[in-house]
Amino acid sequence: MNNRVVYSAWVKFIFCLLFLQGISLPVISNTINNELEHEENFWNETKSSGHKEGFEAYLKKYPNGVYLEFAKANIDKLNLNIEDASCLKDKSVHTLMSFSTISGAQAEDGIGKNGLYTEALIDELKKPNIPINDLFNLVSTSVKKKSRINQTPWLYNDSKDCFNQLSFKDLLKKYPKKYAVIIGNSSYTKISPLANTINDSNDIKQYFSEQKFTIFQKNNFTRKDIPSIFSEIKKQSSSDAIFVFYYAGHAVEINGENYFLPVDAEINNEADVKEDSLRFSDLIEVVNSKNSNFNLYFVDASRDNPFATSGLFTR
Repeated sequence: MNNRVVYSAWVKFIFCLLFLQGISLPVISNTINNELEHEENFWNETKSSGHKEGFEAYLKKYPNGVYLEFAKANIDKLNLNIEDASCLKDKSVHTLMSFSTISGAQAEDGIGKNGLYTEALIDELKKPNIPINDLFNLVSTSVKKKSRINQTPWLYNDSKDCFNQLSFKDLLKKYPKKYAVIIGNSSYTKISPLANTINDSNDIKQYFSEQKFTIFQKNNFTRKDIPSIFSEIKKQSSSDAIFVFYYAGHAVEINGENYFLPVDAEINNEADVKEDSLRFSDLIEVVNSKNSNFNLYFVDASRDNPFATSGLFTR
């Protein structure tokens, strides 16, 4: 007999039993919906906490739950001995880049104290047990929700298995040498100033200071400051270490290259951008020359080219 026919017969039989017992379908439907909503809320809180105990509590409460396999997978990740992670057994350089938006798009400065991306980044970094890739998925979800999908963060890493296994807490435990270069540009003189980027820079600095990073911070850098920034990056990165770079401010993307604009930039065309800005790829090249084991880049800036579109600068 056809499976669909069998299923239909069972459905009719169940409906008849419910009818004979005086149970209305709307009541059953509402009950099921409420139970699913409660489970989803419980799961979202558990996932946000990132704690092993939370996932175990979910399995106990919902042994056949919708998120059963996800809970088990997260427990497995948290049970992983950090020394078992293959990417920690070699001397390779592992890189993760997180941008506040996708290529060709703009980033919002935010209406509160921080930009949308940096606000979400700080919130999620405070949950150190979450695997790094999962952490940035949560950042992306938060930004898309608050921007009503007008802003979508972009993530790249060259070692997916590694960043799926390890949490930020794992890296902090493994590498006692930790360095960060943090930049926030706000006081632009020739293009629109930005309201929240100094707050972003200072709050990021506070977080990494609490994690015992050696920090170089330069807010409102000018064209003359660019050589000194490269010099500090050389000082702040080394082998057997974690290196973090953070930037919040105006930026332009031209033919796939990202340029961070100094506050005294006089930008009238693409040639000016290339001449007077800090080119991201040059910065990466300097960092890579120091052979830090883990290089993490966080960029809260637009990635569009105003000279090819409206001519207006956002973050």
